[in-house]
Order: sequence, then structure tokens, then C-alpha cells
Amino acid sequence: MEQEDSPFSKPCSEAIDSERGSLTEQSSRELGPDTGDLALESDELVVADESISSDLKENILTVHTSNKCRRSLSNLGYPLSPSKQENTQNVWNSKEEATLFSPELTEKRVSPIGRRASLKRSASSPAKDERFYPRLTIDSKENSIMHSSPHQFKLGSLSVCYLYSEEYIRLCNKLPKIPNRASMVHSLLEAYGLLDPITVLRCRKATQHELTSFHTTDYIEYLQKINDEDDSEKVDEMSQEYGMGYDCPSMPGVYDLVGCVAGATIQAAQCLLDGTADVAINWFGGWHHAKRDEAAGFCYVNDVVLGILKLKEKFNRIMYIDIDLHHGDGVENAFSFTSKVMTVSLHKYAPGFFPSTGNQNDIGIGRGKFYTVNVPLYDGIQDVQYNSVFNRVLNEAKRCYNPEVIVLQCGVDTISGDPMCSFNLTPHGIGKCLKTTLDWKLPMLVLGGGGYNIPHTARCWAYLTSIVLGQEIPSEIPEHEYFTEYGPDYQLEIEPSLRKNHNSDEYISNILTTISGNLQKIPSPTS
Repeated sequence: MEQEDSPFSKPCSEAIDSERGSLTEQSSRELGPDTGDLALESDELVVADESISSDLKENILTVHTSNKCRRSLSNLGYPLSPSKQENTQNVWNSKEEATLFSPELTEKRVSPIGRRASLKRSASSPAKDERFYPRLTIDSKENSIMHSSPHQFKLGSLSVCYLYSEEYIRLCNKLPKIPNRASMVHSLLEAYGLLDPITVLRCRKATQHELTSFHTTDYIEYLQKINDEDDSEKVDEMSQEYGMGYDCPSMPGVYDLVGCVAGATIQAAQCLLDGTADVAINWFGGWHHAKRDEAAGFCYVNDVVLGILKLKEKFNRIMYIDIDLHHGDGVENAFSFTSKVMTVSLHKYAPGFFPSTGNQNDIGIGRGKFYTVNVPLYDGIQDVQYNSVFNRVLNEAKRCYNPEVIVLQCGVDTISGDPMCSFNLTPHGIGKCLKTTLDWKLPMLVLGGGGYNIPHTARCWAYLTSIVLGQEIPSEIPEHEYFTEYGPDYQLEIEPSLRKNHNSDEYISNILTTISGNLQKIPSPTS
């Protein structure tokens, strides 16, 4: 029954509220105890019981850090000598003394050109404002901080980390449906200077033990078997059994790729567990279709599920939000039996459209009943209507569920101009969804997803990164390696098309009424 104070009672055509200001306060929060159960596709409970940690004590290269950063490292057990005068570099010696720019331990960054050079702060000219976070560089086998530069935000602003390695980019570039997308995204982030204010972590590969915390051993061993096979015709008949086909063709290096994608998301989740970041970003993750024993929908591994498994080691209530064009079926299936994870998916729903799941009546099973929320939408939806639906569904879900941490999958195949030719959104509209979740001031894992107009995808994820940082970036695309790909206008903005919107007010109102009624049936969460 509809509640009077429910946000769904407003007219669905009403324009959403104006953008809220950037976050300036970091909320204090109590993190729940570790949990020991996760329902997957049956009533059997599975949990990843191996703790991922890294010993940085003998690999600290350079630490020039604020009291806040020092406290975070100290709490994790890393020995730090007394801080010296502000803006003075402190160097600890490892077994073999190394400096900040050791070529063996740090990765070469693309040289800035054009406007990029004027945007980037020189390392030899540290900020004078005592509020800036100084530089932090750590390297280890499992958790490598490549750099964390001073940023120009108010005290208490979000601490952000970003997962990256040259091998990770190289492997993602080989994906047949999105060639070179990873390089274009990373290069645009660099060109805009968006990597300067945040901690860049060199991602590691997930172990087989970590991968099999969700996926079956047979499937992972099959990926290992075909990893070095460069002739697709020689791949055995087992390929069909494991989902290898048109959407997920067998390719050399597939196990290495799976390890990087999953390892980056697990590592990002670990940062949230450790409290070393408020927002952790892995733009090359978000593979939400893969099942326990097969690849599906361009996804060879479900790094989303693996990241949530890691978060469950500390958080009792995890909210997964999926704004990809396609229904997040793999993640929903993994957690449809549990109340520990609420999945919310806004997606296109139409006969014959992959994966043909995500009806509004799919609400979870058993203990997970009502903790699955699906918002099926039709073609042509634009920013104002989409943001209105998003805000009402998500704010109601947050009120009923009271999550402790957020996982946001930001697939951008919903953007105008994407080859999917379905939704009609812009980066500005998707950015408002991100702002809504940031306003909750909860730890957040931000992942990528779909996006097949590659310049548009890079534009959107660069814009979303700037929102996380609370930083405005110019409309003009900076000069960089892929500059010519953004022609003919070379602008950040993407305009909506004239595509017809098939989502009537009546249809949206009926969906919201159904979702609101289901959410009201969730028991009040305990603090």
C-alpha cells in the first residue's frame, strides 16, 4: 500500500531537484562486523575466507603525507617515522634503497602535452595551502600506490583511489567489442589532470582462490587452459559449455585479463575495507553478466560479485546499483537469496533484448525476497525522467535498507550516440545519478561497464571522475594521444538525439508504485 510520505507519490513528470553542492564533510559511520554467509544460486552459503593483505614495510619508497594519511597508514600497521617540516620529502630505505622515480618500481606516465601541462601541478612546486594532501608513493607486490598528489579540495573532501597498470590497459585493449577503449579512457583522465589529485594503485591479478570464491573451479581451470591458445579453431568443444562464443570469443591471454579485472575490483574493495579511500574506482571492471560457470554478455568474470564478496568481510548491508543499459543478471542471480546485499538495476527491458531478464516482478527469493529491485525501462528515456526515477527509487531503497556501503556499476551504453541506440541520456544525466549516491556519504566502489561508442565512453567516465573529485573540467577536450578521435567538435558534452521516448508517465508511475509497495515490505534495518 502506498505511503503518504513516499517519494513515489510525486508526479513522475516532475523535474528533478537542482544539483546539490559538492561534498565538504565526510560522515562518520560505524562499520558492521564481518559476515559469514552469502547466498548464491542455491540455499548453500559460500564465503571468501582468505584475507587479502600486503606487507608494505620493506617497500615504502617515499612518504610525504598529511596527518590524516599518516594515521591511516599507521592504523594498518605500517611504520612511519616522525613527520618532518611540511612540504619536505621524507625517504625511508628498504633493503635496497630506492627513490620516488625508480624505473624498476614505478610505471612511466604519458608525458603531458598542450593544456595538460598547464593543468598539472609540478612536483617541485608543492601546494602552500596546509589543507592539501601531500604526495604518497608506496610500492608492493599486492598493493602498490603509484602516486597520490596534492589536491585542491576543502578539508574533509573525499579520498579517492583509482586502479591501473600498463598490463591491465594492454589486456583490456584487446577485447574485440571495445578495442583500445581502456587506453582512450585512461589517456583522457590524464589529459584532464584528473589523476593528479587521487591515489593511483597499481592493480594486481586475482589469485585462483579468489576467483573460485564465486566461480567454479572447472570454469577457472578452463580459462587457464585456453590462456595461451592463439588459434580459436583449436579450442575444444568445451568452449560452448563455458559460454565461449559470439559474445565472449576465446582469445589468447583471457585468464590474464580475468585476473587483472577481478584483482583490480577486489583491490578497490579492500581499500574501502581498510578505510584508505572513500571512493575506489575501477573503470575497466563492472562485468556484471558472467555466471558462476560460464562467460556471458562480453563478461568472462564477474568482478562485481567478487568485489561484493570482499566487502562482505566487513559490511552487513551492501547496496549494488546498476545503471548499465543491460540488466545486471549475473550479480542479481548471485545474491537473490540473501538480505545481505540489495541489488537495484535500471535497464532496458524488451522482448529479445539481452539478457531478457529484470522484470519488475523479479524481487528475490527466500531470505532475499524484496531485496532485488528491478526498474525495466523502454527506449528513448532522457535525463529528466531518468533522474526522477533514479532518485525516487534509490532514495526510497536507501531509507528502507539503510546500506553501509555502495557498489555503483556505471555502464554508459545508455548514452545518446551509443551503437545500442536505446536510451537517450547524456553524461550530465548520469552524473546526477552519481551525485545522488555521493550525497549519501557512504564508502563507494565505482565500476565501469558497457559503452560501445568509445569516445563517448571516455568523455562520460572522465566527467564522472571529475564529479567524484568535486572538480570542474573544461568543455574543450585537451590535446593528447587520442585527441583526433573526439572530432569534429572536440567537446566534452554529448547532446541527446531526437529519438522518441516510449516511457509514458502512466507506465513509469505504475512501475514506481509497484517498487514502492515491495520496498515497504522490507523489515526495518537494525543499526
